[in-house]
Amino acid sequence: IIPYFISQPLTAVPAQAPIQQPQVKPYDPNEVTQYIGHCIKNSRKKNIIFTGAPGTGKTYSVEKYVNEQNSEQLDSICSYSSRYFKFVQFHGSYDYTDFVEGLRPIERGDQMVFVRMDGTFKALCREAAEAEKENGKKASTYYFVIDEINRAELSKVFGELMYCFEKRGSEHKVQTQYHNLPTYGETKNGIEKLNNDIFKDGFYVPENVVIIGTMNDID
Repeated sequence: IIPYFISQPLTAVPAQAPIQQPQVKPYDPNEVTQYIGHCIKNSRKKNIIFTGAPGTGKTYSVEKYVNEQNSEQLDSICSYSSRYFKFVQFHGSYDYTDFVEGLRPIERGDQMVFVRMDGTFKALCREAAEAEKENGKKASTYYFVIDEINRAELSKVFGELMYCFEKRGSEHKVQTQYHNLPTYGETKNGIEKLNNDIFKDGFYVPENVVIIGTMNDID
């Protein structure tokens, strides 16, 4: 992100002039967030990865942009609200059960039982899909930010969702690894079975979800 702006010369150097170090524009976070918005707006699939050298503000700029969008959607002056976004950082131990879904232990009486529960990404998609079903094209936009996206083994983390990233919407449903089990989730009464599971017939990535990844280009 950053080199796109800081490498732009302020003035043109005449052809006959001696070789000089080009002047560069000072870093402007607002200008960078505008560029991020431009990339998302012009992305057909709403899957964006920003790369750059370490320490050049990739994560900072993406978080700043997403928080600005959240504040607008919430009609709030609060700069940091996670109502419409989730942030994760990939690492070597991150896997499918963290990202999509997996078996989690819960207490039932004197016993511990394992139930199917959403991972971070699927939980956000569930909220987005329900909002989309209720409000149609007026539904709020949800953002999922993956920091250091290159640090995990992506095929192990994404699984069949690689297809969902390419083809959005409820007409492109896939059967996840634990599809044959009922889904549990947090309710006002604790962790209970979800009777009205919007993904009962298959999982899909809603149209109103934007996925943003960051990674350094040295790797």
